[in-house]
Amino acid sequence: MKAVKLSRVLHKWLGLLIGLQLLLWTISGFYMVAVPIEVIHGDMLMQNTTADSAISLTKIIPIDVILQKYPGTTSLTLTALLGKAVYRLDSSADIQLIDARTGVLLPPMTKPHIMAIAREHYAGDSAIEKATLFTADPPAEVRFLQTAAWRVDFADNWGTSFYIDAQSGKFITRRHTLWRAFDFLWMLHIMDYETRDNINNPLLVTAAILGLLFFLTGAWVLYFSLGLARRRIR
Repeated sequence: MKAVKLSRVLHKWLGLLIGLQLLLWTISGFYMVAVPIEVIHGDMLMQNTTADSAISLTKIIPIDVILQKYPGTTSLTLTALLGKAVYRLDSSADIQLIDARTGVLLPPMTKPHIMAIAREHYAGDSAIEKATLFTADPPAEVRFLQTAAWRVDFADNWGTSFYIDAQSGKFITRRHTLWRAFDFLWMLHIMDYETRDNINNPLLVTAAILGLLFFLTGAWVLYFSLGLARRRIR
């Protein structure tokens, strides 16, 4: 087979093999650069993100007093919860919340508590649509979760969902329509259809090699199409 014909045949078949993925790379890449990362992260949906730093340390019960009362504590954090200074005590058994000014053990988080926390962090004025507790098998968009969490959905144009730890009331993350589109396109971009975080998977490596061969054979076809081969022979 002559070189000119071979170049066209290889380029055609490589195009059939990798063409769709090249299109998906282009579409997903365009979305990633067109939509600001701050929007993808949902920064415009949040408020009161620095509440912990605003805690007044006056009349706070000393940490050593708390640790003496709860000797099984493995980690202690001073945080803000619905306007209160609260000690979060982590142990091998569970998580406990202690009023940092009175030392009183706070009751477990309830649905109204979670909804109030979500409202405190939400920058919009839309109503809460629903709140759902997940103790296992969290939604794919928060597949990293390993603890029970509440999902609070807001009735806004963003399709906003806040995820809040069921035990501590800690805000975990937020999701919205543009983030979900990004996550789907990211899956297509890196060709990891399971965990969506492996950028070195064999499928992506194979597609990248085929893409490189497609462009190399394209350059070969262009070489003949521009008559450069004939000029060299002369």
